[in-house]
Amino acid sequence: MQTTRRAFLGSAVASAIALSPPARSRALAQTRRAAEGGRLYRDDIPTPALLLDLDAFEANLARMASVLKTRERGFRPHGKTHKCPDIGKALVRAGAIGHCAAKLSEAEVFAAHGLGGLLVTTAVIGTRKISRAVALAATHRDTIFAVDDPGNVRDLNDAAAAFGGRPPVRLNLAIDLLLGRTGIEMGEPALKLAQLIASLPHVRLAGLQSYDGGASHTTGFEKRKARSLGHAAADRAQRDRVRDVIGGIDRHLQHRCAHRRGD
Repeated sequence: MQTTRRAFLGSAVASAIALSPPARSRALAQTRRAAEGGRLYRDDIPTPALLLDLDAFEANLARMASVLKTRERGFRPHGKTHKCPDIGKALVRAGAIGHCAAKLSEAEVFAAHGLGGLLVTTAVIGTRKISRAVALAATHRDTIFAVDDPGNVRDLNDAAAAFGGRPPVRLNLAIDLLLGRTGIEMGEPALKLAQLIASLPHVRLAGLQSYDGGASHTTGFEKRKARSLGHAAADRAQRDRVRDVIGGIDRHLQHRCAHRRGD
């Protein structure tokens, strides 16, 4: 019997609500059959779904990787732009050193699909999530977590100790670029937090990170570039101060900024 669009959409909605693997599998199978029969419409696709122009994706990826390679820079793309392990694997094949994740659950999914070099870009808060973070770090030792608060650093250290303490959990010091979003204030507050991390036995300072999201809203490429480069210089100065005081950082500074040419 031919499946009607109404029946198909009903099963797709049911799978989305129930989050049942069998229901999801049936919905995807129906989508595949509709596509093979040449009858696939936008409303036939269970959401959320990634629709990808593969030629454009591969061309953009090759261009990005080439530009960064000529400048001897690594790249760790943010997984929240696609939330797709297969895309993540394509990025690795192109030279990505890892993946950013907006939250712990995204990092866990990437790890379950064999992706490494994970950086959780927002603080992991709460006893249960911190326990999960430490467990992830134990099985994927190159995972990094962003921190901007002394209490959170101590909680991660204590949880790592309870988990066995080896290897230390790697932390990125998240710096506030005077935007009032997230991150610790530059200067002495950031330095003191770095010193706290260095003093604890079960965490290790992996690097510094900052994010100038407002740069992408600055009109004109040259203005965006000037803003981003100015903040990058401030980041490097903070990194150098931390190195001078505590004697080393595991990884290079990560500065996520935006100075796209298009307006």
